[in-house]
Amino acid sequence: MKTLGIILIGMGLFILFGALGIIPLAFWHFILWLIAFGLGYSGIKDMWRKGFPEGLTSLFAGIILALILLKVIELGFWGFVASIAGMWLVQQGIKFLMTRRRFFT
Repeated sequence: MKTLGIILIGMGLFILFGALGIIPLAFWHFILWLIAFGLGYSGIKDMWRKGFPEGLTSLFAGIILALILLKVIELGFWGFVASIAGMWLVQQGIKFLMTRRRFFT
């Protein structure tokens, strides 16, 4: 029930901010905002449950999508895909460095 409450508060704030003209709000923008929040929530939840590097890519994707919607940065589709791929590589590199495996034994 807490998750539903948080979702309703988030939706209400976006509708309010859209009505006030703080953020542009059309139907597809609303859908993209929901996706951005979903990705951010998923990333934070994975970091909380599984540890630091897990969920970093999802959180980053949500933040990048929010920045695109707020018109802070401009990225096309392939730029967005490339940034997600780069963040995935960073996440895998952090995970690799955090494990204590020895390859040359």
